[in-house]
Order: sequence, then structure tokens, then C-alpha cells
Amino acid sequence: METISGIIEPNAGEDRKVGRHILRSADGGAVFVLSSNDVYLDIFLRKFVLIVGYRSNIRLTDGREQFIVVSVMPGDDSSAVSNPGDTSEGILKLLEDPSIPYGTHALHDVTGKLLYALQSDIIKLDNYVGKPVIVKGHALAGYPFEDGPINLSVTDACIPVDSMPARKFDIELRLKNLTTHAWALAAISDRPVVELIGERLVPDDQAVDGSSGTARFSFWTSSSGRTTLTFKKSRLWEPEKVLAEVKYLVVSE
Repeated sequence: METISGIIEPNAGEDRKVGRHILRSADGGAVFVLSSNDVYLDIFLRKFVLIVGYRSNIRLTDGREQFIVVSVMPGDDSSAVSNPGDTSEGILKLLEDPSIPYGTHALHDVTGKLLYALQSDIIKLDNYVGKPVIVKGHALAGYPFEDGPINLSVTDACIPVDSMPARKFDIELRLKNLTTHAWALAAISDRPVVELIGERLVPDDQAVDGSSGTARFSFWTSSSGRTTLTFKKSRLWEPEKVLAEVKYLVVSE
């Protein structure tokens, strides 16, 4: 038996029939094709792990080795490239490029150029798809590979809003059914900068019985500064059960 460490990824290669997962070392070097009848490897996807097992006699055409997994333990994630203060801005989209076998979402610049692959165990990135965002996180070790982008683990995300003192602005959030779900303003990080002055529901013109529409929140910018607005969506009869959360960063200059 031996112990190896690295980040588990889906196997997108031609040798997938040998094993559905690969282990890539933290420095992006050696790769093993993983196989196991005892461990459900999907729960460790894109995580740094320690694996106990043994090498098989199978040598694959690209030089990779098959490794039979006996047990898996979460590893010390200090192998990640630690830059938790880094922020990046762009348009967040679903990652739909089959040639990039890691990440769930992508950050693009305004020209459409791919900047980063994104993933998160903290933020529900689907809530920001199609929107301009500022994301905060750190680059995971072992990336990029196969000419792909850096893989960013997102720890926070928000939608930027530019304003100025003595100015009104609106934030609109979509609802598929105005009669069953609602958005609510959950928090304002710095009230002297921004205050809520009104909110209302705006049904879609083509909506049947007004079922879909927009929750419109109106704010007044009182002074210069920065503040974060946090909105949460829930069912009307279960306001304590949060279904979605979105943050907006208001910059008043």
C-alpha cells in the first residue's frame, strides 16, 4: 500500500473506461487514473485529498498509471494557492466548454474572453449567472492544466452598483410566481450610505394572472461610501427558509 495526494477531477480522457476519476498532484504534475469498488469518489470531486491504495499493472497509452483506491481522507487544503484577498470582476456564466474538465461556472470579460473557471462550496453561483459580478476567492493549486484557465474557489460574490450622493436607484429581482415567492432585503451593511425608500411588485405584461414579474426595491444614496445590500428569496409561507441569496455592492462617489 502507498499514500498519494492531490486533487480529484473527472476523467475526460479516452481511458475513462479504466476509471471515471483522476488524481492530479498539487503541482499539476503526475496524474493517476483512479478506480475503486469501495469508495464513492464523486463526493471528493475538486477537493485536495490523501488516498491510500496501490498501483495496478495497467499502463495507459499516455503514460498515466491506474491507481486502485482503498480509502480517501480529506487533505490539508493549504496546498491551495492562498490569496484570499484577491477580487476579480466580469460576467458570470455557466461553464459549458467540454474541454475544461473542472469548475462549474466561468468569469468572462466584457469582450467575452474567458478569465477564470469558478467553483464554490459557499456561494450558490447560479444566482449570479448572466450578471456582472465581483468575485472574491483564491486560485486552487494544480491548475491550470490542458491549456485551461485558472480555477478560482469563490468565497464571496456581489453585483456592483455605481451611485452618487443624493441619487435614487432601483434594484430589480425576478420572480417566476409573485403569489408564492418573495424577495426581501435582509441586510444593509452601512445604513448612512444607502436607505430603502420603497418596494413593490411589478407583474409582467404577458403574465397569466400576474404570476411572474419583478420585485423592485428603490433606494436613496445619502452619502459617499460603500455598502452591501443582501437580498434573500423564500416562499411566502416559509419566510425563514432561504431559497436564494444575492448581494449587491453599492459604491457611492
